[in-house]
Amino acid sequence: MKNIAATAGDYLLMARPYSLVDAPLMVIAAKALAEGAAFSFDLPSDGLKILVLELLWLGLNWYLESTHKHENRPAISRKAAYAAFAVAGLISASLNPLTILPVLAYACFTWLYSQKEGKHKMLGAASFLSRGLTQAFAFATACLLYGNLGTVQLLAAIAVFLMTCARSLVGDLRDVKFDRTTLPVRIGERAARKVAVALKVAAAVAVSAITSPLCAFPLFAKAALHGVHKNDYDHHRASVVVSSAVLANLAFAGMGSLQSTVIVNLVFLTVILGMFYYEKVPRPSNPLANPIA
Repeated sequence: MKNIAATAGDYLLMARPYSLVDAPLMVIAAKALAEGAAFSFDLPSDGLKILVLELLWLGLNWYLESTHKHENRPAISRKAAYAAFAVAGLISASLNPLTILPVLAYACFTWLYSQKEGKHKMLGAASFLSRGLTQAFAFATACLLYGNLGTVQLLAAIAVFLMTCARSLVGDLRDVKFDRTTLPVRIGERAARKVAVALKVAAAVAVSAITSPLCAFPLFAKAALHGVHKNDYDHHRASVVVSSAVLANLAFAGMGSLQSTVIVNLVFLTVILGMFYYEKVPRPSNPLANPIA
């Protein structure tokens, strides 16, 4: 039993549990954009749709780990990734056969993204685009599960693509000393950082076009923080919170509750500023604290 529990823990850890909330948020946002003020959450039905997106996320991460085989990480079987993709495809196709197209696209771009550490330098440099496309197709899958992929949903998918590209590129900046084929290595860290900021701003513009700049506030704020906080490790960790906040804002706006985004934005600021500056305040209990720059 201990071995089973340990293995399950390894698979959960390699699924990046800090990003597991993205799936329910994308489903809720997709449903809110489709149903508007009539939105209501139905656990059996909506839970099944969330399961589809969670399985896609598990498949992506487990495929990456089974491909890269990092020495400092647990061994992950590629069969687990295939199983996750297969079950996600079967469930989504049973709900709407059209979803098989974005699910297959998700799997294809997962493979492309997995090549970032391979011999193909161009695939490594463009890996942030592949990562953005996986998330965009996941959102498109969620939209089709509610039978609606109109202009608003496509614009939201573009926003998801752009902010995920930015998030992935910041991750490449964080790992620039270790991943030698990514864009920051090819064009330089300063130029890559400008691209990441531009992607965030473009995503913010797309979100603003759907509803209001209030929904895009986390993206605008995060882009501005690049000018005063230079730690790429912190920025990548915070990108998870940005995605969650933007999806929550889109959901509230879709439900017709734009004023709720003010609360989301304030909570977002609390979390981000805590991430960036809590450890910088000198205190005896924090031996790693640095003076505020």
